[in-house]
Amino acid sequence: MSVRAFCARRGLSEPSFYGWRKVLERRAASSAAFLPVDIVADDVATQVSGLELVLAGGRTVRVAPGFDAATLRQLLSVLEEVRPC
Repeated sequence: MSVRAFCARRGLSEPSFYGWRKVLERRAASSAAFLPVDIVADDVATQVSGLELVLAGGRTVRVAPGFDAATLRQLLSVLEEVRPC
């Protein structure tokens, strides 16, 4: 199929076709390069983040990883009962 027929069938302009063909040819010409990588252990311990709950009235509860779910439920229950003056 000719370029003209291809473009006509798909509603493309011929200059657009040739422009994209040039772009794709340049991309194909540039080859990917593989470089050696050294993986080293990080001296800084990874920090595990916890949870932060912002309650009505702007109160904030920060919960560290490994929290006790029952204690958290009890705390939230008490905080929900407290009404500001």
